[in-house]
Amino acid sequence: KLDLFVNPRAVAALRAINRKADSLADRQARLRAEIDALEREELGKQKRELTQQMESLAGELKKIDENRADAHKLLQSYDDSLAQFARAARELAQIDRELSDKQKRLAQREAERAEFERSLERLSTRHQKAVLALKASLQKCEIDSARVLESLEQASSFTEVALVPERLAECKAQIEEHRVSLQGLRERKARSSAERAQRERAIAQLRNNINELSRAATRDSERIEQMAQDVTALEEALSSHEQALASQIQTIVAQARTLGAQLSEDLQMWDAHKIAQIKSAWSESLRRLEEQRDAAKRAVLEARTQYEAIRQEWAAKHALLQQGRCPTCGQEVPKEQFAQMLEQIAPKIAECEGLVSHEERELERLENALVLWKRVQAAIDTAAVEIERVAARRAELKLKRMALSEARERQRHQRDSLAQLEQQISTESQIIAAQQSEEQKLEAEITALSGELNRLMDAEKQLEAIKGEIEDLFRIREQWREKQAARKALLEGLNELRGDIARLNDRRSQVQQMLVGQDEIEAKRSVVQQRLKELDEERAALQTQYDAVAHERGIVQGRLEHLERLQQEYAQVLADQEQITKLKAELSEIVSVYQGTKIELRKRNLEALNYYFNEFFSLMDSGDSYNRVRVRDDYEIEVELKNGRTINPSLMSGGERALTNIALRCAIHQVLAKAVRRMPLILDEPTIYLDRDRIHRLQFLLEDLGRRVGQVIVVSHEVGLVEGADHEYRTEKGSDNISMIYKVR
Repeated sequence: KLDLFVNPRAVAALRAINRKADSLADRQARLRAEIDALEREELGKQKRELTQQMESLAGELKKIDENRADAHKLLQSYDDSLAQFARAARELAQIDRELSDKQKRLAQREAERAEFERSLERLSTRHQKAVLALKASLQKCEIDSARVLESLEQASSFTEVALVPERLAECKAQIEEHRVSLQGLRERKARSSAERAQRERAIAQLRNNINELSRAATRDSERIEQMAQDVTALEEALSSHEQALASQIQTIVAQARTLGAQLSEDLQMWDAHKIAQIKSAWSESLRRLEEQRDAAKRAVLEARTQYEAIRQEWAAKHALLQQGRCPTCGQEVPKEQFAQMLEQIAPKIAECEGLVSHEERELERLENALVLWKRVQAAIDTAAVEIERVAARRAELKLKRMALSEARERQRHQRDSLAQLEQQISTESQIIAAQQSEEQKLEAEITALSGELNRLMDAEKQLEAIKGEIEDLFRIREQWREKQAARKALLEGLNELRGDIARLNDRRSQVQQMLVGQDEIEAKRSVVQQRLKELDEERAALQTQYDAVAHERGIVQGRLEHLERLQQEYAQVLADQEQITKLKAELSEIVSVYQGTKIELRKRNLEALNYYFNEFFSLMDSGDSYNRVRVRDDYEIEVELKNGRTINPSLMSGGERALTNIALRCAIHQVLAKAVRRMPLILDEPTIYLDRDRIHRLQFLLEDLGRRVGQVIVVSHEVGLVEGADHEYRTEKGSDNISMIYKVR
């Protein structure tokens, strides 16, 4: 079974490795071909030629831009002149609009003056009618109308009129006095009723409070007992938590010492303030390390950049020296001068390589130190959380103790409160009876005072109506004065409008003289615009050529970058091929080790299997015909006769084959039981093909196996085996045709 599992997987792994190797070989060939094709294109030379073309086109574009700037300045001067003409034209239009508007306003003001004359006549008629109505109202209220009308001629407000303001003020004062008295009586009654209702509700609430306090006292007794148990449990948990935290702090202190930091092992010293100081100092140290690491990264980058710049300079000069001529101008290269330059650059390259190596080692050292510092910082953060949890538990324990003390004190107060509530109920009942008698007396006084107040309010309404008529007369008189003032202002506005119209006509003539010469300026501006259009077209053509060259140069640059990526990918493929070769060798070694281990395990297990096989076979067989049985290395079974000859079990009788099968199964179980503790042996109908004598021997074998393995499960209809078992289970089918198992003994 192990071979069936291992061999196919070993073959599959080898096939996968071969497929990967073939894939890498194909990929290498494709990459090499593509790299060679790109190198033949001389992309660097193409890039330099295109760069020169771009510089030439940029110079021509600059000249055109200078000409366009001069044309724009000239065009701007013409635009300024045309803008002045436009402003004059707009001013002329504005003057025309103002003239039209002021003429319309003059006609409108003339119409308004006629309307004012008609309004003054209507106000005079209204004033006469209002005086007659006021005289009738004064006579109805028995007030001297002649005196009142005489005072109206000199008065400017209602308070200066004779008799009426004094009568109205006197009536209002009496009404207010009666209202205050009535309000006082009603408030007294309302307060008495509210207070009585409140006292009744208070009595009901007091009775509810007595019942609630009784129930609360019972609940508090149970709660006090539970709170005492909670305090005891929390004290035990806090002690255990503090011990674990002390152990954690000792570990942090030991780790900090390895980094050169000294911390206290005393748990009392690790409070929230101390933790904050440690975390702040540790974060500051970590920040300095990170700054050093960033500086080291920058130093490595600078060293590598310097090295690449010097190396590229050396490569460029060496290439020129090899070619002998400048690829741009075709002149010969001074070989002695370039050789001397190369000799000067070579020591710089070696020096830069040493500097890059030194900076990379320093960066690696700082990275390792950062890892250690961050690990201790994480442990400190964890300890800080645990310290906060311990502090929270201490605070919780303190609160629970205070709550327990408060609950006991509250229980004592509840007993005192019950007695006080009973006394309050008795006192409040007596006060309620006295308040009901007082409310009946107040109701009688309120009824009498309400009748007198209604009479005074009717008189006040009549006087208020007279006041309204007098104020109407004052408003009519005021409107008359306002109309007279408005009529005067309107006449002044008419004169001012006539003057404005004359001034606008003079300005209109001046502006018309300013618009002379506009057509000549517009013709010159058209010539400049045409020149600008020609320059724009010429520049657009050059810009198109420049963009095309830039695009082509971008394509060449992209192909150069693609070539670099292909070279990197080619190097990675070579590394992958080397790794595949190593994997193939490792797989062969693993298969060889497995084959040797399998042979050794088979030899060891077959020796134990044959020992138990013969032992159980001898217990079951009578010993008359067979000497022993054996399992060969190829797992074939052979039976040795008394004369030494071996036969195949297929030549044995049915009972003998069943005996051999039972002995082999028991032997296999014994070998497996060495590796698996308390492994049960299960036999299904083992008595088939066995006679009475061998069934009897099977019973002895099962008893011996039961002592060895502890549990033997036999499924059988043989009565002798069933009776010899320690436990008996039976099966039967229910009404739903489902078998059920039940225990007999």
